[in-house]
Amino acid sequence: MKQENNILINIIGTGYDICVGEVSASLDELFERISKEKKLSLHDFLFDEEFYKRNQIMKPGHTGVYKSWKDFNDTAVFRGANLTEAGQLEVWINKKRVRTYKFHELYDNATLFPIFNTEVEFLNQQMGSGTHLVVGYKEKGHLAKYVIKSDQFIPHELKVHIVEFAEASLVVKLFYKITYFGIALKSIKESTLITGTVAKIIK
Repeated sequence: MKQENNILINIIGTGYDICVGEVSASLDELFERISKEKKLSLHDFLFDEEFYKRNQIMKPGHTGVYKSWKDFNDTAVFRGANLTEAGQLEVWINKKRVRTYKFHELYDNATLFPIFNTEVEFLNQQMGSGTHLVVGYKEKGHLAKYVIKSDQFIPHELKVHIVEFAEASLVVKLFYKITYFGIALKSIKESTLITGTVAKIIK
């Protein structure tokens, strides 16, 4: 009988917790008016809970009011490591680190000779026409920890799921999901520090 190993995968680096939502014409006008009248940037008011309480902004179809930026998720919500910034993926077997992959290794090989299988989605293509809001937090630290119990670790059965988004100064390649033998792994631990915010209108 083969011995079952305790395989750990740690993701350490810089990541984002973002949502991308479609913005109505009236909401876009409200954002522009507040920015001009109050001389505030999107960052100044989108992360302020009082902003939503004061304005009582209706959701599409009058299904309620927005209570925070996390309600702007009509299109997609993603959280994960950004492969274009410094970070690493570690593989541990029975409490011994056996391999460390720098993010740039995963990123550079994503389209040529991948270390792992990769599946890439292009968020810009999914959004289509119209005005969209990209908003969320930037975080740094221990982004995720996955556990696999198996008699052996087979790297090519590990699939890295990436969503790409690029607009002017914001370029994100989020490593937002990992699957092993087709099964999505769930993180059992994370320890991050919020280091910034993201707020951009895309037209």
